[in-house]
Amino acid sequence: MAIHNPPQPGTDAVIDLKEVQALTSISKASIYRLMKSGRFPAAKTLMPGGRRVGWLKSDVLEWVAEPLGWGDEIAF
Repeated sequence: MAIHNPPQPGTDAVIDLKEVQALTSISKASIYRLMKSGRFPAAKTLMPGGRRVGWLKSDVLEWVAEPLGWGDEIAF
């Protein structure tokens, strides 16, 4: 039987690019390049027109834990 670990408090917060960079240690250009290729969590639009975006902290932390596996589809 699998043990379910509930999300840690504060991990579903929306974070900005500076915090994403601090958590991942990668540049803005690399974040957007990885996002475009589907290898990094997509940013969410926070304001109309897309001028302000953010990421779910839980998605970014999941990527930090397993960056090479992000976006891979599992085929059965």
